[in-house]
Amino acid sequence: FQAWSKERGLGPYNDIEIHLENFKRFCLIDKQLTHGVSKTHVRMIRHFYKFLNKKINQITIEDVRRYLEFYRTTKAIKSYANLLCSLKRYFRDYLHKDYLVESFEFPNIEYIPPIAPSDNDLRTFYNALPTMRYKALFLLLAASGRRLHEVLELTKSDINWEMRMILPKNTNKIKRTWYSFFNEETETILREYLQTRKDNDTRLFTTGTNHVGQEFKKVADMIGIRITPQTLRVWFACKMGDLNVPDRYIDAFCGRTPKSVLARHYTDYSPERLKRIYDKANLKILS
Repeated sequence: FQAWSKERGLGPYNDIEIHLENFKRFCLIDKQLTHGVSKTHVRMIRHFYKFLNKKINQITIEDVRRYLEFYRTTKAIKSYANLLCSLKRYFRDYLHKDYLVESFEFPNIEYIPPIAPSDNDLRTFYNALPTMRYKALFLLLAASGRRLHEVLELTKSDINWEMRMILPKNTNKIKRTWYSFFNEETETILREYLQTRKDNDTRLFTTGTNHVGQEFKKVADMIGIRITPQTLRVWFACKMGDLNVPDRYIDAFCGRTPKSVLARHYTDYSPERLKRIYDKANLKILS
């Protein structure tokens, strides 16, 4: 892509990767977005330029419309909305070329109530995962209720092993991240996985969102049970509700900002209290 961009000279930017890196820094610093969201915006804009094969200063509204039309006919409506979000971040917020994207509105996305998988389906899927890395990742997602990108951004120092606690990363002004926890089953497998690692990488998991999605899809196709990282988040919330954990604490474990007055102003979210509530639920995945 670097050679491709130099051949075509995208406007005043001879190296599109430098330009995209500056856009990523803008997302991280100016807009206070997470690393995962910022990387997604960069990936979307990179594909946009490769598709059009045009210079930055040659982009027109019709070019944007043509690309959105292509995307809408080939991707799900939610993916289309995510792309439009990236285009608005880039053209409106970063380049200050509002006129290129202001006429495009976000689509209405029909609400489909989620359905949590059964405990047996979870165990079957877990047993079919091919490596210790994905087994450990699967359990940590299911036991904590965390989003995939949050778990993949974790470093080894973000884990408090004594309390089986995930320390918060409050780098996003929009979505606050709270203390989360994992059970003893997860601790055992996670420790075994880390012992198999021969690298010095500080990340807890050395993989990316695309690889995780591909691996989960392979297993789903093989056993006929579709489970995704988002499905595990749904399962966690439903299971904790079945175990009589109050909604405001489930929201906290999942990293959601509390909505009610009681939850926002009259609830103790200290790690000690959250740990007691989590342990009392006695969440089980494999047994």
